[in-house]
Amino acid sequence: MKRPKEGWHYCNESVPMCYSTGDWDGKKSDNFVGETIEGKQFIGCCYEGVMDGSKFFDWYQVDELNSNDGTINETVLRWLPIPF
Repeated sequence: MKRPKEGWHYCNESVPMCYSTGDWDGKKSDNFVGETIEGKQFIGCCYEGVMDGSKFFDWYQVDELNSNDGTINETVLRWLPIPF
């Protein structure tokens, strides 16, 4: 059974699209709400690309108040786009 297009996207079916370029390695996604398999919810973004011949896709928690980004070291279960 397919899930509806709106709402949560499960990572085993799709991941956020990384398209933005800038002063970082690879491409970056828009911010989203994420949830780990442990139930921790966070505002995050993803980066993907190729570095030294190896592909990467990394999840980051975005801390807008302190301008810090932290790598998510837990398995991300699902993500939800933030509407504009």
